[in-house]
Formats: sequence, structure tokens, C-alpha cells
Amino acid sequence: MTKHRIVYVDEERKEIRPFQRKFSNEFEVIGLLPKRELDEMVDAVLDCDAKAVVTDFKLAEYKTDLKYAVPYDGVNLVQSIREIRHGFPCFILTSFDGDAIKESEDVNLIYAKDALNYKIGDTTLQEKVRVQIEHYDSLIKQASDDFNKLMDKSANGSLTEREEDRLQELDTLLERSYNAKRALPKTAKQDTGIKKLGKLLKSTDDLIQVLRKERKK
Repeated sequence: MTKHRIVYVDEERKEIRPFQRKFSNEFEVIGLLPKRELDEMVDAVLDCDAKAVVTDFKLAEYKTDLKYAVPYDGVNLVQSIREIRHGFPCFILTSFDGDAIKESEDVNLIYAKDALNYKIGDTTLQEKVRVQIEHYDSLIKQASDDFNKLMDKSANGSLTEREEDRLQELDTLLERSYNAKRALPKTAKQDTGIKKLGKLLKSTDDLIQVLRKERKK
């Protein structure tokens, strides 16, 4: 069975190795030390082509393995990743629950570091990561399949108004799952469609006027 690739970010190598051992049965774990700048770190994570990211919350607490200060934390990192990959599976581990919760827009991303060793309710952190990856992959696959079906139908005929709306929604979802910063807002797509329709109607009207003039000759 192919293992899902995930990234684990921590400022201490001695913390990365135990994480890799605990998750190695189900995942291919790439351990990363935080880069000097947030944008550089985001690029490093995305370049790994991973299915999920797990990060420590305090990335500047210890400087044993770093020769520079880290001006961001795990919450900043996750938020920046999700600005590019909307809904991407991310997990923040912390011993400072209150601080992380205050900073995060989604408290469901935050887990106590003890979760590495104990169950979370009836499950484990490993299981939660796997389920989130599979859920995300399933969501994107279904959206892609539905999008292709509607595109095929559009090429072979016309779509209903509801189907047109759904096509735009799927297009937006797929764009944001890849790069949310470059995704065209749905309203802009609607405006673009309306403008194209307006141009088509004007062209048709111009053609009708020309034909009428020809008949009168």
C-alpha cells in the first residue's frame, strides 16, 4: 500500500525523529526545520508535494538547531498554506493550547502534543491525519468528476441555469484547492459570462439588422 506523504515542522531535530518513528507505519514523513522567513517556509512545504502538514505551534521556542530567529509560529504557517491551498489538511501540535487557540481561525486544527502518545476520544492523531487526507482527496476527486461531466454536457449541448451555477462553483473550488490566491472570484466569473453573453447578443442583433437591410434592397 502506498503511504501518504506528510510534512512535519519543528525547530528541534530531536522532536522530528520521534514523530517520524510514530507515523512511519502509515506515512512517509518529511521533517523540516523552519526557514528564516514565512514565505520561504511555505514554499518549502508545498515543494514536498505532501498530502498534509503537521507543525509545532512554537517554532521559535528553542534555537538549538537554528542560527536565526523565526518570526512566525505554526498558526501563521498553516494559515499561509491554506491561503494557497484552500481546505488543505493541516494540524498544529502545542503545549500552549490557549495561545494557539487565540491565534487560530479554526480551533479544530489544534491538538495537544500529548495526542502523539494517547488516543483522542476513540481514535489517534495518526488516524485523524489519514481520515482528513482521504476526505480532502475524495472531495477534490468528486468535484473534478462533476466538473468534467458538466463540461462534456456543455460541449454537446446546453446547461440549465442551475448547472451553470454548479459549474462555476466547482471551477472555483478546484482553483482554490490548488492555488486560492490566483482563483478568480465567482462573481467575477459571472460578470465575465454576462459580458460574453452581452457581446454575443449584440453581434446577433447586428447580423439581424444587416440581413433586414439586404432584404429591402
